[in-house]
Amino acid sequence: MPLYKKTFSNVPLNEIDLEIDWPDRQSDYCENAQNDLKLKNYQGATFNYFFITVLALFLIPTTIKLLKSKKGTDVSKPQCSCNACKNREAWLKSQKKTSSTDRINKTAIGVIIGWICFFYLAYKIATIKVVIELWDPYEVLGISEGTALDIIKKRFKELSRIWHPDKAPFDKKIEYEEKFIDISKAYKVLTDDDIRRNFEEWGHPDGKQAYSLGIALPNWLVEARNSPIVLGIYAVVFGLLLPFYVGRWWYSSSSYTKNGIRTHTMDLYFRDLRPNSNVRQIIDLLSASIEFKELVEQRPTDNSRLSPVISSIKEELEKRFGDKYEKSRRYNAPYCQKAHALLYAHLLRVNINDKDLMKDKYFIIEKSIHLVTGLLEIALAHRWLQTSTRCMEVSQFLVQAMWFQDNPLVQLPFVTPEVLKTMKIKKKNIRSVVQLRKMKDDDIKNIIKLSNDSEYDTLKKIANLYPIMHIDDAYFKVTGYEVITPGSLVTLVVKVRYLDSHAEANLASADAKITKDNKDQKKDDDNDDDDDEKGEYLDSEDELLYGKKNTSSDEKSPFVHAPHLSKDKKPYWWIFMADDKRDRVIIEPTKITDIVTTRTFKFQFAAPRDPGLYTYIAYIKSDSYIGTDIRKELRLDVKDFSALPPENEIEDDISEPEEDSLAGQLKLAREQGIYSVMSGNGSEKKNDDSDSSDDSDNE
Repeated sequence: MPLYKKTFSNVPLNEIDLEIDWPDRQSDYCENAQNDLKLKNYQGATFNYFFITVLALFLIPTTIKLLKSKKGTDVSKPQCSCNACKNREAWLKSQKKTSSTDRINKTAIGVIIGWICFFYLAYKIATIKVVIELWDPYEVLGISEGTALDIIKKRFKELSRIWHPDKAPFDKKIEYEEKFIDISKAYKVLTDDDIRRNFEEWGHPDGKQAYSLGIALPNWLVEARNSPIVLGIYAVVFGLLLPFYVGRWWYSSSSYTKNGIRTHTMDLYFRDLRPNSNVRQIIDLLSASIEFKELVEQRPTDNSRLSPVISSIKEELEKRFGDKYEKSRRYNAPYCQKAHALLYAHLLRVNINDKDLMKDKYFIIEKSIHLVTGLLEIALAHRWLQTSTRCMEVSQFLVQAMWFQDNPLVQLPFVTPEVLKTMKIKKKNIRSVVQLRKMKDDDIKNIIKLSNDSEYDTLKKIANLYPIMHIDDAYFKVTGYEVITPGSLVTLVVKVRYLDSHAEANLASADAKITKDNKDQKKDDDNDDDDDEKGEYLDSEDELLYGKKNTSSDEKSPFVHAPHLSKDKKPYWWIFMADDKRDRVIIEPTKITDIVTTRTFKFQFAAPRDPGLYTYIAYIKSDSYIGTDIRKELRLDVKDFSALPPENEIEDDISEPEEDSLAGQLKLAREQGIYSVMSGNGSEKKNDDSDSSDDSDNE
C-alpha cells in the first residue's frame, strides 16, 4: 500500500496539497525501519553463532578422537627379543607410516579445514558491529525531543522547501522523493499528541512492544528469489539422500548378528558344522566365511603369489608331521582358497615375503579369532561338547600361531622345531608350560638348548607370565535346602585362583587351608552374595581382540605374548560345566577376563529329573594360551523327594465363617456335599431355624 499520493506540480510551496494515505495501525509508521533491522539479523549476525556452535559439536570430538587414535598407533614394545617379536615390531612401524599418511589425506585435512572455518567465524563474530538503525522523527526533522509544535511546523516547512521533488536535480529525483516522504511522515507523527507521547516514552508509536526473536538463518536462505533453489535442496536431501542412507543402514544392520558376524556366514556355520567336526574341518569352515569375500582384496595375481606359500605349507606338513596339504574340495571359491592357504601359513609359521599377502594374512587371522565365537555359538545351541571345545582350541591355535599337533612349548620364545628335536633325543618330553615352570634353571638349560643366557632369561620370563588357573573349590547347593531333589534349581559355585610363579610353588601347602576355609563357608548361607562376582562379558570384536572394555576391578591381566598377531590381545577364559559321557554342555560358557588373584563365580541350572549320582566336569579354557586349560570332576547327588525334611504344620487361628457369607457356603459345601447345597437343604435348615425363632417370639 503506498504511504502517500503526490498531487503537487509546479505551484508555490504554500499551495502544495500533500495527501498521505496513512495505514489503519499507527505502528506501521515505523514498519520500514523494523524490516531493515530484521534483514540485518538475517544477513549473518545471528547465523554465525548458530553455525559455529554446530561446527564445534562435530569438530571437538573428532579432534579428540584423532589425537587419541594417533597416540594409540604407537608401536608397543615387544615383551621379548625373539625374532617373531622383532618382525612384528618392524611390521607395525611400516603400518604406522602408511596409516599416518592415510589419516593426513582424509581425516586430518578435514579437521584442519574445520578449525580454519571455526576461527574465521570466531573472528567475524568478534569484529562484526551490529548497527541497529531505528527510525527517529526528531532526527529526521533535525530537532530535539520536547520541541514545541510551532517550531516543528516551521521546521517542516523549511525542509519541504529544500527537499521538494520539483526542486530536485534530474539525477537525484528518487533521493529527493524518499527524503520528502520521510519528512512528511515525521511531521505527521510529531503533530499527533498521542503518537508523539508514545514515541517519546516507549520509542514506538504504539507504545510498549512485546519482545521478539529472530531466526538464525542467512539472508540468502530466506529471500524469495532463492526459494526454488532451497526447495530443490530440501527435496534432494529429504526425498532422496535421507531414504537412501536410512535404507542402506537398515540393510547393513539386518545383515549382521549382534556379535558383528554376517548372517550369511552364520547360515553357513549352522548348515555345515557337525557334532564331530575336527580342527581341519573347522579351519575349512572358517575359510569360507563371507567376510573374506567382501573385506579382503582379491587380486588377479593372488594365485601366482600364493604358489610359493602353498609349497612351503606342503613342505612343513610333510617334514614336521608327515601330513599332506589338501585344498578344500567343498569350499573351492578363490577367496576361500586364499583364506585357507593363509590360515595354514599362519598356523605353521610359514614366512611370507609379499607385503600384500602379509597384510591380508593379519586381517584374516584377527577376523577368524572373532568368527570362532560364531562357530561356538552354533555348537552351544546344539549343546555339543566336543565341537565346542574344539572351537575354543582353534582360537588358541590362531592366537599362538601353532599347529594342533605342536608341542605347547612352541608358544615360548626361541623354542623352535629344531630345539624340540634335541629334547626328543634326550627323551625328555615336556608337554606344558606348567611343567617347565616347575623345573630348575639348570635342568631347563640341560634339556632346552639355546644360544646364550639372555635367551634363557627371556624364555623363563615369558613362561612366568603365562596365567595358570587353579580351581580352589567347586560345589553344588540349593538355596534353603540341605539336599538336592529332582528338578530343583541348583547353584554351582566355582572359586578360581590365578597362580603366579611364587603362588604355584606354595600350591600344595595352601590347598589344605583353602579346603578348610571353603568347608566353613559352605555352612554360612548368609554370606552367599559376598562371593557373587561376575566376570566381564566380552561380545564385540574390539573387546575380544584388543581388550578395550573397562572393567570395574582395578586388577588387569597382562596382554598375551602373541608375536604373530599384528595387535595386542587381551586374554579371556571360558568357564562352563558339561557331561562328558553324553557329550552335552550343561552350563553354557561364561567369558571372563582380568583374573589376577581369586574370584568366585556362580551358575544355576536345573537338576536332573531322576534321582541318582551324576558326574560332571567343570572346565576352564583359555582363548589364547595352549596347555593351561583345567578341568575338575564334580559329583551331583540327587535325592528323592522323600529325603526332604517334613514341613512344620502351621496353626490355623482363623475363626469359623458365618453361614450367610460366601466362605460359610463353601464350608457347608465341603461338609455336606455340593449336591445338598445346590438342592437348598442348607437354606431349608436355615428357614426352619428362623421359623422356630419366630414362634418363640410369638409365645
